[in-house]
Amino acid sequence: DEAVSEQAVDPKTRILLYKLVNGGVLDAVNGVISTGKEAVIMHADGGPGPDQGPEVALNVPKECAVKVFKTTLNEFKTRDKYIREDYRFRDRFSKQNPRKIIHMWAEKELHNLVKMAKGGLRVPEAVVLKKHVLVMSFIGAEGRPAPKLKDAADRMSERAMEDAYNQVGHTQIRL
Repeated sequence: DEAVSEQAVDPKTRILLYKLVNGGVLDAVNGVISTGKEAVIMHADGGPGPDQGPEVALNVPKECAVKVFKTTLNEFKTRDKYIREDYRFRDRFSKQNPRKIIHMWAEKELHNLVKMAKGGLRVPEAVVLKKHVLVMSFIGAEGRPAPKLKDAADRMSERAMEDAYNQVGHTQIRL
């Protein structure tokens, strides 16, 4: 798909993906699962991990989701607002190169995932971030993503929906 290659998997992104495969983080990138205004999500097979000693040990799952943040700002022009107002990036933010803003956006996503996991929410486990490519655990099986909550709600019992609501509602996380 032309939009994918122009907005996410450009030559620099392909090189990052090749490095993740050659470095042992991934065995293979299998294809696109989903696209949105800010990123393209791909399914990948987890690799054995980098061969650089125990200090670089990564917990790479069998199946991974690779979130590639789009490197153009055509579809999500207000992205810098979310970085500029985040206390974690205030000292590094300036109206700068859009690619650097995207790198910070990806870093913000990584920090948010880690914080939500520490707060007890069931979110994908972050594996590694390389510039604008975030590798995380895949929620689903055999290349098929788990259904989105909005789609699964039709098949959930009232009790299961109440439990899901309470799990999220009682978790206090300040991002």
